[in-house]
Amino acid sequence: MAGAGGRELAHLEIGTPVHVQDPIGRIWTACGGAIVGQCDSGRSYIVSTPTGTVRRNRRFLRPAPPSREAIAKPIASGYAPGNGPSQTKPRRSCRQIKKTVRFQAGSQP
Repeated sequence: MAGAGGRELAHLEIGTPVHVQDPIGRIWTACGGAIVGQCDSGRSYIVSTPTGTVRRNRRFLRPAPPSREAIAKPIASGYAPGNGPSQTKPRRSCRQIKKTVRFQAGSQP
């Protein structure tokens, strides 16, 4: 049930990794936790965190993004690490480099 002008938040399944917002400091945890269960009200969840088990309203839970290993793309067939575009010669500027003229005491230009 969303309030005036609000929107309904998605349901979280048991086992979903989440980040938990600290109710006092308003800071989202970096280590996060996982959903253990849902309370009878339907709006709050039981979350297991490294510091213990807590009950939080859905608005204080944010689904954690997938890990880098889970979203890594498989290497395409026929591609070898030495055959990619990284082996091309680096581009260089065509600008002419002038020798730096420095002021020296006692000499006239």
